[in-house]
Order: sequence, then structure tokens, then C-alpha cells
Amino acid sequence: IAASQNKDVLKLYQLQKKAGTIPVQLTDVSALIRYKNGKSQKLEFYYGSSFLSQSARFIRTDPKMSEVIITDTKGGQRTIRL
Repeated sequence: IAASQNKDVLKLYQLQKKAGTIPVQLTDVSALIRYKNGKSQKLEFYYGSSFLSQSARFIRTDPKMSEVIITDTKGGQRTIRL
């Protein structure tokens, strides 16, 4: 990951552990993540969250997740079991 701030140096960061990803399609709007402990979390996908920015279009997986249900703009869903 690369990051910088107003006229400061560019900083590079690397993840310490291996992480999987699930790509998000252009028409996907949200995801429901279900965890092995029974809890769930909803994510919404955006194309930019601040001035001149672009949000990442992927979901980072975690060993605690059991499945991800992704919803598109037409209400269609696809389920990814982990």
C-alpha cells in the first residue's frame, strides 16, 4: 500500500500476513459477510470516498469468515463460500 500526505514523502506499507481477496464487479453495490461465530457485517461499495480518490474494488478475506453474499444493482446475488 502506498500513501502520502500534503507535500510529504511517499510511504510504502506491506501486509505482515497473507490475505486473500474477492474481486468486486462494476455493478456490485454491497456485500453481506457472515462469520463462523454467527455474526455478520454489511459492506457497501463506492467508487470514491474523498476528494480525487478511488476506493479499492475488492473484499479482503479472513479465516473467520464463512461466506460472502454480494448484491448487484439489479438485486441479483452471488454467494462465495470460504
